[in-house]
Amino acid sequence: MSFVQYHKFVREDDIAILFMGMKRMYPIKVSTDGVTHASKGNFYHNNIIGKPYGTRIETGKGSSAIVLYPTPELWTLCLPHRTQIIYTTDTSMICMYLDLQPGNVVIEAGTGSGSISHAFARVIMPHGHLYTFDFHQPRVDLAREEFFAHGLAELVSCQHRDVVAEGFGQDLLEKADAVFLDLPTPWLAIEHVIGVFRKSGGRFCGFSPCVEQVQKTCEALKKFGFTDLYTCETLERKFRVAQHEIRVFEFDSCENENMEEMSFSLSHTGFLTFAQFWPEKLPSS
Repeated sequence: MSFVQYHKFVREDDIAILFMGMKRMYPIKVSTDGVTHASKGNFYHNNIIGKPYGTRIETGKGSSAIVLYPTPELWTLCLPHRTQIIYTTDTSMICMYLDLQPGNVVIEAGTGSGSISHAFARVIMPHGHLYTFDFHQPRVDLAREEFFAHGLAELVSCQHRDVVAEGFGQDLLEKADAVFLDLPTPWLAIEHVIGVFRKSGGRFCGFSPCVEQVQKTCEALKKFGFTDLYTCETLERKFRVAQHEIRVFEFDSCENENMEEMSFSLSHTGFLTFAQFWPEKLPSS
């Protein structure tokens, strides 16, 4: 299957998502005679193979779940965490301000749990490519397995590499349209970033939880000739609209829509720093 190419019916070996509530979503690999055990009953895979995505399935205990096709947004909400992840609110801003589009070549440093990697792959498909790096070998191995299982192997290359110390490699010189860094010390990698942009230039984004990291990154960006620096924080407030009955005078009633803020909206995640690089603005040595 592929996270970026939709098909209507559930197939064996698909990665499907069981939706049992906003805080209860579980990824499963569909298999003949497979069983997923949940707190409120068992879900038998034979009951969903061949059914359309969006089908509601029941357990013997009266509970139910909806079988959803995996998307980058849903995967972000239920993936196995190997690190802190980039959530959809930040991902949407990153993709927009990097001006990503089909066919782009993107370099990412800090693969982590692969959350934003899935979103990048969907944006740049079918002819673009994502090169993602991480200094931790076990994380790289797990990410490769996931990209292959999710049908992204032709779109994503995952490599074990410390880009701060070693750069991005000779093969990527003048290849990238955009670079995204999610590193503890992104300012130390900026000198390597300028070499991977195409001759026409490119866009940069750095994700940093602390403002001190932002300050050092901006200093490095200015030093190496980046322009149009912009730092922002994205905060999302989620609301639930529900219908309820209210009393009118003494005997009558009517239905009304009520909107309330959802209690689990995310607060601060990190700062996003964007910049533009034009090769002709590279400072002279």
